[in-house]
Amino acid sequence: MRMKRISITLLTIVASAVQLFAYVTPESGKVYRIHNVKSDKVISEDCIARQLASVDAAGNDDFKQLWLLKESNNGYTIQNAYSGQYLHHCAQQSTRIYPTGAEEAVMYLTQVNGTQYAIGQASGAYLHLDGSNNIVRWYDAANTGSQWQFEEVNVSSEAISLQQAAFQKHYAEYQAKLELMQHIDEYNALLPTFFTDLTCTELQPSYVQMDDAALRTAMAALPISLQDMAVKIKNKAWGHREEEFRVRNYKAYSDPDYWANVLYTKKYGRINNPTGIYGQAGDVLYIFVGDEVPEGATLKAEVINGSGIQGTAYDLKKGLNMVPTVKDYSNLFIQYVGNTSLESDVLITDYPALKIHVEQGVVNGFWNKEEHDDADWVDMMANLATADVFQVKGERIMFHMSRYYLKQFCPNTITDAIGWWDDMTRWQQDMLGIEDVRLTKFNNLNCAISLTSGYQSATHYRTQYLDSYTGNLLPYERMMSNADNCWGPAHENGHVHQAAIQSVGTSEVSNNFFSNLTLNKLGKFVSRGSANSVIFNDYGNHKPYILRDGASTMRMFWQLYLYFHEAQVDTTFYPRVLQAMRATPMKARDPKYYANYVYGNEDLLLFAKACCDVAQLDLSEFFRFWGYLELTDKQHIGDYGDFYLTTRQSDVDEFLAHAAQYPKAPSIIFIEDRVKPVLRTDGGDGHKLHHGTSVSASEAGDLGHYTDFMDISAKADGYLFSKAGSKVTITEGTGALGFKVYAKADDALLYGSNKLTFTLPDEVAAQDIYIVAAQADGTDVPVLSVAEGGDEEQQYAALATAIKQAQATMAMSDDKGMKPGYYFGSAVKGLSVLLDSASQAYDAKDQRTHSYGEWATLLDAEMRRLAADPAARQVIYAANWYALYNANYPSYSMATSGTKLRCTIADPTGSDAKQWAFEPAGDGTYYIRCKSTGNYISSIAQSVQVSATATTTASAVKFTVTDNGNGTFTINDESQNYGALHCDAGKTVVGWQANSTASTWSLTCLVDGQTELFDIELAKLVTRAETVLGEIIANYSNDMDDAATMVMLSDVTPLVAADTLMLWAAELQGYVFWYNYADCQIDNYQSVIDAISALVNQLASAYKKPLGMPEVSTEESSVLYYIKPVGEELFLSYEKTAPRYLTYLRALEYEPSYSVEYDDPTFLWCFLPADVEGQYYIVNRKVGTGAYAVSGKSNLAVDATVNTPAIPFVITPDEEQNGYVISTTAGSKWNTNTSNYVQTSDKKSVPWQFIKVGTSTSIAPVVPTPEIGQLYDLMGRPVAAPAPGIYIRGGMKVVIR
Repeated sequence: MRMKRISITLLTIVASAVQLFAYVTPESGKVYRIHNVKSDKVISEDCIARQLASVDAAGNDDFKQLWLLKESNNGYTIQNAYSGQYLHHCAQQSTRIYPTGAEEAVMYLTQVNGTQYAIGQASGAYLHLDGSNNIVRWYDAANTGSQWQFEEVNVSSEAISLQQAAFQKHYAEYQAKLELMQHIDEYNALLPTFFTDLTCTELQPSYVQMDDAALRTAMAALPISLQDMAVKIKNKAWGHREEEFRVRNYKAYSDPDYWANVLYTKKYGRINNPTGIYGQAGDVLYIFVGDEVPEGATLKAEVINGSGIQGTAYDLKKGLNMVPTVKDYSNLFIQYVGNTSLESDVLITDYPALKIHVEQGVVNGFWNKEEHDDADWVDMMANLATADVFQVKGERIMFHMSRYYLKQFCPNTITDAIGWWDDMTRWQQDMLGIEDVRLTKFNNLNCAISLTSGYQSATHYRTQYLDSYTGNLLPYERMMSNADNCWGPAHENGHVHQAAIQSVGTSEVSNNFFSNLTLNKLGKFVSRGSANSVIFNDYGNHKPYILRDGASTMRMFWQLYLYFHEAQVDTTFYPRVLQAMRATPMKARDPKYYANYVYGNEDLLLFAKACCDVAQLDLSEFFRFWGYLELTDKQHIGDYGDFYLTTRQSDVDEFLAHAAQYPKAPSIIFIEDRVKPVLRTDGGDGHKLHHGTSVSASEAGDLGHYTDFMDISAKADGYLFSKAGSKVTITEGTGALGFKVYAKADDALLYGSNKLTFTLPDEVAAQDIYIVAAQADGTDVPVLSVAEGGDEEQQYAALATAIKQAQATMAMSDDKGMKPGYYFGSAVKGLSVLLDSASQAYDAKDQRTHSYGEWATLLDAEMRRLAADPAARQVIYAANWYALYNANYPSYSMATSGTKLRCTIADPTGSDAKQWAFEPAGDGTYYIRCKSTGNYISSIAQSVQVSATATTTASAVKFTVTDNGNGTFTINDESQNYGALHCDAGKTVVGWQANSTASTWSLTCLVDGQTELFDIELAKLVTRAETVLGEIIANYSNDMDDAATMVMLSDVTPLVAADTLMLWAAELQGYVFWYNYADCQIDNYQSVIDAISALVNQLASAYKKPLGMPEVSTEESSVLYYIKPVGEELFLSYEKTAPRYLTYLRALEYEPSYSVEYDDPTFLWCFLPADVEGQYYIVNRKVGTGAYAVSGKSNLAVDATVNTPAIPFVITPDEEQNGYVISTTAGSKWNTNTSNYVQTSDKKSVPWQFIKVGTSTSIAPVVPTPEIGQLYDLMGRPVAAPAPGIYIRGGMKVVIR
């Protein structure tokens, strides 16, 4: 099982003695004990089974652990000192235990590190100790489970010979026992002569009177072992409790595989019938079955080693059966399985119990709640149990666990341990809705086993636990001492039962419904999981259910339980929901599909629909808050496999329509069981306890305790709310379960809370809201704001709060535009005026203009407008260099010292080591570069000093820079949990979590490179605006009083030009534009640029003129154009780098300056008339020649060095008048391929746009160097000392930067 999403605290007690061994370099001819590096296990041999085993190191008298190495063919043979058998090669990787055999096999030792070696049959095939302590084949010698160390053991060759002789004798005896199995039919024919029944538990009367010798003589045809059995039975010479376990009636159990599919559980236990008998290696067990196996049933004997739950099974039939055991402590189980099904009328109780008698092997016993008590337990532990595991059977669950730890942790009683595990299983089964089949058709026990290593986990046929930790899980008193102790088993057994409600992504979530159920039923502790505030924050941030944290999402199941079961609305709710989910299962859990790609209506919304149907209530609000209605598109979730959830709008609409047929449910989303004290029900005094991972009562909320849902007559009254920024405070009232926040604009549900004080997400806080209180009867009542419903004193206090918040907002403004995250000075002018007026009213206690509440409302609305306006805040620009001040240490700013980052108090103004650039890395992330070294931040890790060694972005860290809304930023590598830049107490910059104040930074621009770029962009934009206005005036001169005047810009500065453009535009559009940029100092360049650009685009589209032919050029004067595909930001040029396609026409990305002087001439084109009317040569200004067709291709090119004449083209407007179609005289049309090369085609065409740039006196190649000459402004006045702007020189426009 993987690590849990819900943390479970475990104290691991390792019950193994610490031993020190001297490890050596192995040599041929010596004997060694071979230790695993990763574990404390050594290599032993199951000699009869002929395979390796791992065991704890023992003394030198255990020769199974000793191995003799002999050099052979550049490797070694490895021979067991006891059996004389050799380590053999393993044919399968990871799934088969390494075998041994009589023949020699060469193995190779590879030194890994010092005295640590890999033992392998070949490269990539090594002995490896896996998680189950099996020694298997594995490929990776670097894995410590595949590394071994050699402890030399001094034993004589004589001692080895004696041991091997002893094994050979033992093996010969085993072979003799196997030989007896060949005569089993003969024995079965003879045994009825001597015994009254086929179980051979009672002698015929004539033999009871014989003495032992006479009886043996009479039975001489049978083996000695059967004679011994008869003598024992005649003399009633059973050992201590021997007859109790050797002769028993075994009942039939249902098929766990079938019922797991039907009931949507993991497979229940399959070892329901322990015998209490085990065999040793080389034994043959005699199993006498008294009757025929009933029709529809199967009967097997299965021998299982250790705490495993599967072994080797043998069919049983009436009479004597013989079963060999090849390993020590092979526990014997009877597998009596009766066939039952949902469709059949056959009951499991229809199958009669079978009497079975087991001989040979060792009586170990087992404890059964139906027949034993604690006195029996103490007796069995003291006088019977010797195997490594022991079985404890309860009513609904059984233990198959370490005898050593069972005896240690439960020395005097087992009833309390199996008792609370039975209760846990019963409580969980009660939720499944299976009482119609449990015990009548399905009666398997759940099963819990212990392991020598590993975590708690659940899988088919069992849950499993670390044996040394079971002392916390089994004894009732110890379990109840800590909530974790019951949570673990309940969590794992929850895995057994969760499948019917296990939507994708909830493997470690939906099972915790059963964990909280168990915690609640035990009666000492409150439930576990996040507070409701997490639900509402996730909802406010539009987070889908499957992407939320499991500590929160598990509460969804628990909230439904609290409402329907604890509040006693419908205590049959969950059993009926699980029955419904089994009837219409989720596709990811349906055995017919086990789908990995699912739609919402096949998964989580199927569960939501079932809940509505069972409750006969519209639960859509509940599931909306839980993120069930958020749309997802193949959202990946790793959940013991890869799953992909797509929730479509149609899925959501279908669910909402289905839910709407029922009356609205109360606001169950607020329900809690941790708000008020709850009396303990475990017999202890006082109230249920909050514990390690449970939230406190104050964290759980102020409202919504489940008992409050039970009084539907309660009404919400007396509540008022005030809002300061994102913080909402609600006055004390009565009767509410919680509060819901809606948008005034569209009544959209935005947020919720069961607290009287809560903080809204930024997106919600920026909206105009109203709040309602939820009541137990399912209705809501409005909660007025203090400004609306408060008395004069409350409104006055609300105004004071609003003024304080507005002052804080004003303090977070910067007129110079040098503080990212701060407001532009121009953006807060409206708030400044309003604040002044409100403050005067407050100070004078003047309500003549507005009431105090109205002033507070106006301030709040303006602050909300600011917060919602992204253009109002200053942003980070790649062209600037910034100082980063730490929010926790405001005088300290980040610096590089060599390649390491730290914070110092020195002024960053003149220090390049303290200046940083943010370079966009895509997807909203940035690379961060130091000015002094030019290096990028290259590594960040938890508590490790951050480095800046990357010379290129290829090895630089990508950071997400988050504006926190308070003038600070969090700079975080979101690919890790501790990826935020953080200033620690020693002023070292390290990686840490993003939720710390020392992980937030304020930025100040020290070197402004962006303003110059804005100036250039504005100048280009003004030029474009001038062109647009010129076209408009030229085409609409009949509507103008003075078109010639209007075409001229009144001044040369960008701001005045923008102002003029807007004023003319206002007249053209027939409205008055209210804002005059010429009257303000610019601090928000981007806002100005966006406004002008939007207006130019609006004008250009609003006054589209009918397309005419482009102006043609002459040899004396060229009219130059950009040519670009319509709708693409690409411009026609030609290939300049790819050798194979040099001079081929190609549309490329380009930033035009709209200036003949300063544009790249390779992007400028003119049109020369051809001999036939309507045909043109298309000539490139740089090359000076027209386009031609490349020989043998559909491509076009221009090249002055190639002696290929230009060809004429036909130019016609397209049907929509959006652009021009350019064709050859043969009719092939211009288009572009995937690489944007221009080609001609008879089938496909691309429309082209011609944008006039200006005129030139020549079409020959031009180098754009300004001519010396008089400059004139745009009004025709000579200029001696030009400032930056647009001028006329030599009849052409030029831009001075």
